[in-house]
Amino acid sequence: QISPPCRPKGRAAAPPARPVALGRRRGRVTWRWRPAHSALRKMTLPPNWERYTTDEGKEYFHNSVTNVTQWDAPEWPLGMSASDSAADVFSYKPTELDLQAPTVSANYASGSLVPQAVGSSPGGAGMMDSELVSLTAAPGGQMSSAPPKIGGGAAGDASGATDGTEPQGWGVPTWLLSGAQSLFDVSTDDIVSRLKLVLKPYPTPTLQAREELKMRPDFYGPFWVATTAILFLAATGNFARLIETGDHKLFKADWSLVSLAAGTIYGCLVGVPLITRALVFVSGEEVGNVNFTQLICVCGYSLAPAIPASMLCLVPVGFLRWLIVLAGLGLSLLFVKENLLVDISTTVPWLKYVMMIAPCVMPVVVFTMYRVHFFTATP
Repeated sequence: QISPPCRPKGRAAAPPARPVALGRRRGRVTWRWRPAHSALRKMTLPPNWERYTTDEGKEYFHNSVTNVTQWDAPEWPLGMSASDSAADVFSYKPTELDLQAPTVSANYASGSLVPQAVGSSPGGAGMMDSELVSLTAAPGGQMSSAPPKIGGGAAGDASGATDGTEPQGWGVPTWLLSGAQSLFDVSTDDIVSRLKLVLKPYPTPTLQAREELKMRPDFYGPFWVATTAILFLAATGNFARLIETGDHKLFKADWSLVSLAAGTIYGCLVGVPLITRALVFVSGEEVGNVNFTQLICVCGYSLAPAIPASMLCLVPVGFLRWLIVLAGLGLSLLFVKENLLVDISTTVPWLKYVMMIAPCVMPVVVFTMYRVHFFTATP
């Protein structure tokens, strides 16, 4: 006798189909292909037993728990039958009420559909007006983009009432948020291209890059450049003092350089536009003739040469530091001239000269203070 094959690998595949004789008619036998076993026969197997078929079409059985493989069909244990296993299968028996489909009353004159429960009258009695859905009338109600109110009561309703004014989010007017978004909505490529205008004046930048800066000035780049310059000026000033001292045990960091750099740079970045605005007000010049956004943007980017210049100034050579500082100052002034001074146009002559001098004062003050004060060793 041939022993049954070993346990099959993988999942049990569906057994191949086999011909089954249905009957004989006029000397011909009618055949029909059907699976080797049906789902009903498979459910009659005891637990943990599976039916498999060899390549020759012969069935055998395998127990996944005991790892027993045999040709003969397994028998059910004593006291247990196939009906006990099938009883665990959930059986749903619908009631008479479940079989009754709800009716829908169509009112074609008004264009509405009214769902009716089982046993209700066709006229839709008992239905509330809020439960009716119209297919022709426009939807009612109001939609608002304002943030949800926190809290309730009369005070909350009064604060969230709409009186025709623009909605506010977290107490900030929307016009202020939209304006700030336009000034800080720049990409990394925009920042890099504008830094190249300052740090790489030769070869001459394209006219498109300059026009882009003029048409879309931003505040993100100037704020980033100013903050980075503060950190670099204070750090390199202390490092240079450490190098000149020679003994790190005798060196003491001067943290006042941070506040000095921040006060100078932020003060100039804010003070120059404020002074210019005050002079425009005194002179009677039209405010629209002066682009203060471009003024702040150019003044902020003009400090970019201070970052590489501060790192080069770590070399403990006095005249070389002066050359580096003057080179950085020259790049800043050239950037201000090419991107701001050529666009100044006012009807008051003296105001034009003041507006040409004020942006140039900022880099002169920053570079001069850095060279004179930041490299003085503390006793």
